[in-house]
Amino acid sequence: MITFNQAFGGGSASGALGGWALPILASKSITITRKGKLQIAAMGGTGSGGFTSTAGEGATGANSAPYGVKVIDVAVGDVVEFVIGAGAAGQTVPGSGIAGNATLVKLNGATIMTCNPGEPGIKGAAFPLVQTAPTATVVGADYWVPGLRSGQLAAGALGFGGAAVDVFRTGLGRSTGTPGGSVGADGNSNGTTYTAPLALPSFELGISFLGLNTAGLAGVAGNQTTPAGGLFAGGAGSVSGTNPGKGGRGAGGGGGYAGTSSGPGGDGYAFIVFQPEA
Repeated sequence: MITFNQAFGGGSASGALGGWALPILASKSITITRKGKLQIAAMGGTGSGGFTSTAGEGATGANSAPYGVKVIDVAVGDVVEFVIGAGAAGQTVPGSGIAGNATLVKLNGATIMTCNPGEPGIKGAAFPLVQTAPTATVVGADYWVPGLRSGQLAAGALGFGGAAVDVFRTGLGRSTGTPGGSVGADGNSNGTTYTAPLALPSFELGISFLGLNTAGLAGVAGNQTTPAGGLFAGGAGSVSGTNPGKGGRGAGGGGGYAGTSSGPGGDGYAFIVFQPEA
């Protein structure tokens, strides 16, 4: 099985397969001009975190989305369409977060892969507050990796961070505190610090994964100073009314407490590699 890096463009994926590679950040169609094989890696958008404005209650972050990989044969004139699922808007009414949207991959108008969104967060007053278990699937993939669950909340008066995409397929990346989950590492229960991710090569987006623990960098969890998660990392949760963060691509939005909303879910993403027929 190929690694996440290879599926989403890091490492030597492009060189190993030959041809060309392209990240898909927004919905678009591509017309094939040469016969060959197309490797498609994709994930859906995610839900927003739960939200509460009631004293003593808490809210979890959203789960991350599953991702899938599929290789297809393509011919001259084939049209491959990507409908990139949008992450959900932040929830402004007390309750569970809002559901995100699936990413669809179509070949000549027929859907060949559906990448469902990660589940939104919840709110509650009974502790521990345990976030919904991930059940989202990828339909039509050659193989797929499940999303991760936002961590459980031991006490109220805060929102938990959103879960990161399971880059290493090891179950890591779940948020365990108010910061969102960082890629390949757990969030930290301290509201201002968290564990940096392991170093990762470029995902063909001009980004280097240096393992720096600075919120907003690729793969790094959002924190209370910079709530938004980096690429594939979870958005920060809310503490004392601070604004929770939007999840990175495929990652969960942070839970909201006593502010104006929860953190929005991360948008979907796809990456393709084309290998021409010899």
